[in-house]
Amino acid sequence: MKRDLSSRARRVVAGLLLLAAPALAGAVPASAAVINRIVATVDGEPITTFQVDSFILANVRGADPASVSAEDRRKVLDMLINDMIVDMESAKLGVGTSNDEVEAYIEQIKKQNDLDDEKLAAALKQQGLTPDTYRAQVKKEILRSQLLARNVRSQVNVTPEEVQKFYDEHKSQFSEADAVTVRHIFFAIPQQVPPEVVQQQLTDKAKRAYARLQGGEAFPSVASSMSEGPDASQGGMLGKIKRGDMRPELEQVAFSLREGQFSPPVQSPYGLHILYVEERHAGTAVPLETVQEQIKERLYAQAVEQRFQQWVTDDLRKGHTIVIK
Repeated sequence: MKRDLSSRARRVVAGLLLLAAPALAGAVPASAAVINRIVATVDGEPITTFQVDSFILANVRGADPASVSAEDRRKVLDMLINDMIVDMESAKLGVGTSNDEVEAYIEQIKKQNDLDDEKLAAALKQQGLTPDTYRAQVKKEILRSQLLARNVRSQVNVTPEEVQKFYDEHKSQFSEADAVTVRHIFFAIPQQVPPEVVQQQLTDKAKRAYARLQGGEAFPSVASSMSEGPDASQGGMLGKIKRGDMRPELEQVAFSLREGQFSPPVQSPYGLHILYVEERHAGTAVPLETVQEQIKERLYAQAVEQRFQQWVTDDLRKGHTIVIK
């Protein structure tokens, strides 16, 4: 599995619970020994194989912990070590957060994303989280934010020169995309028709429309009389379409047409389309003044995260005894 686990480390502070091994008399089954095997300690506090596997399952969608390379497992272990050190430093500095703060944070997230409790629960389930594990992650994020404010943010600054440099090197990210004003004639896949005749019916309709266009009839007129789309009464007008707004098979054709040109019939999962480009719109650059605050926020967040990781790895680790098994 080749996944950017180090990138995830910069974005996620994992809230994993230590597996409490029951005190059983006699030998521990081999499978349990593997699951609970201690892979590292921080000041004597253990990190287990179970925690590493749990982190992978929770944060890398579709991953099988058994298939993760030794290199990537070591990256996960480093994340968990850093998390434990952050927890220890939070306790030492008296940094804490209440349940009310956690709930207020979650309410803010719900409001920003127009979610109620049911929608939030569904979104969490889709990501493999329960409300309790999500609250644990939120608590860690709040603690982390407090540590950032206390020890890192004041050391980070983004200069106008850095903003200008980023803008110059990423201008394609700050421009209005190419667009085309498109009309279409659409023939829907007929329902309750034997599969062997569906394509023939579609093709016959499209051929008749295409022949009328080749004969010189205006596209809006043919669309109004023949298209089966809801926009037929508007001459098949789809409007101004930017790259990324259409299905790939349709977009490729639309952006290859000249102004005033129509396409041969194009197949999509919904039926056949004949596309017509009424106008092409070239992409335009967005001025720096419009996006400079957005760029500054992005660079600041990156710099803070980098400085935080450096602070934990280079400074905080020196004050703790770390043993890798």
